[in-house]
Amino acid sequence: MEDGDQAPPPSQQQETSPLRTWGPAACVAAVILILSSIPGTAFPKHPDRLNSAVHFLEFCLLGFFLTRAISTWRPMGRLSLILISAAICGTFGFLDEAHQFLIPYRMFDIMDLFYDILGAITGGLIFIVTGCSSAHADGA
Repeated sequence: MEDGDQAPPPSQQQETSPLRTWGPAACVAAVILILSSIPGTAFPKHPDRLNSAVHFLEFCLLGFFLTRAISTWRPMGRLSLILISAAICGTFGFLDEAHQFLIPYRMFDIMDLFYDILGAITGGLIFIVTGCSSAHADGA
């Protein structure tokens, strides 16, 4: 910007595209579905703690990006934002676990769902606590 140039007022600024807003959450959800569609025999033996950590991290990312996307949708309180994101992630996690009934050597695991929801809440909290919510709302 040259001296004297000013940014257009917010009403004239271009809105963020839906792809940029919702794309990261959709990509993480797609990766989760792809990974859960792999037959259980294709994975090497691993400790249960590793499985729990993977579920937690996957849904932490999903919770972060979904909370980010929802925050652009309409103004709401932080608690509502996290609860809506966690409810959507929990529903997705439940459907993902149920989908595994159709995959050879995979099964529904309630502990996986627990770590999915815990990860989603953590991701939403990280988004709020790190100040990403105010930076994102300002268009950064």
